[in-house]
Amino acid sequence: MISNKAIIYPSTLSGDIKVPISKSFFHRILIGLFLSGNFHLIENFFDLKNLSTDLKATYESLKSLDGNFNSKPVVNCEDSGSTLRFLLPIATCLCKDVTFKRSNQLSKRPIDDLVSELSKKGCVFNFNKNGDFNVKGTICSGTYTISGDVSSQYLSGLLMALPLLKGKSSITLTTPLFSKGYVDITLEVLKTFGIKIKHDNDYSLFEIKGNQKYILPEKIHNLIEGDWSQGSFWYVANALGNNINITNLDCNSVQPDRKIIHIIKLLILFLFYLFFYHKWITKLLNLLDLTV
Repeated sequence: MISNKAIIYPSTLSGDIKVPISKSFFHRILIGLFLSGNFHLIENFFDLKNLSTDLKATYESLKSLDGNFNSKPVVNCEDSGSTLRFLLPIATCLCKDVTFKRSNQLSKRPIDDLVSELSKKGCVFNFNKNGDFNVKGTICSGTYTISGDVSSQYLSGLLMALPLLKGKSSITLTTPLFSKGYVDITLEVLKTFGIKIKHDNDYSLFEIKGNQKYILPEKIHNLIEGDWSQGSFWYVANALGNNINITNLDCNSVQPDRKIIHIIKLLILFLFYLFFYHKWITKLLNLLDLTV
């Protein structure tokens, strides 16, 4: 008879952990390779066998766009909001007629601000009842205005697309930027591919020169960082007394979840302070014949 019980014995965690790649970085690097004209080389640089569903959506969508700008390409975003919001500005920069397919779930996620702004810059949208939509026309350079608190992916998509246009563009945020760290990842990848973006200190205004070229960086395989959101669990485990060798993480990364290092350090300092402070107070009260 098979028992339904499992006995768990306490032990110390040890060994080597290679943290999986950062999806946030990989989305953007896939796009950088595509826009630099080197998308065909991607299999030489990266293992594509075990891509997550949203990374696979971006990869397959870029494949459908590659070399098909004039043949009414169909971009299937599946469930990936990143794929849709990143590639919508890029596709409308490169294609005069493009169709986007999306799942029922993705159809419920907002893109209204982005659609509204692209419509002002030359695009005509036609939405079907099933959530798919067609876009005719290409965007032009100029002043773009979007919200910053709905999705930073709106901003990232525009930042990747607007350097390709002929004229100078700017992006003004109407509300404070909600996810600055992910925009930092976009800016980092753009810089790596030779794209220059200027912005003010509070990330409310971005200035983008036109006619820029994406350039394939050297050592492209070293650009993919490990994912700090996954690696943070193992750092916390080590802080609790385990001995895990964590690899594939860059301690100088711009990923927002890298802050876990500082949080752990502050927590350790707080616990040390609490322990010694309580011990000192207890001794003092004992000298005064008081109790805690």
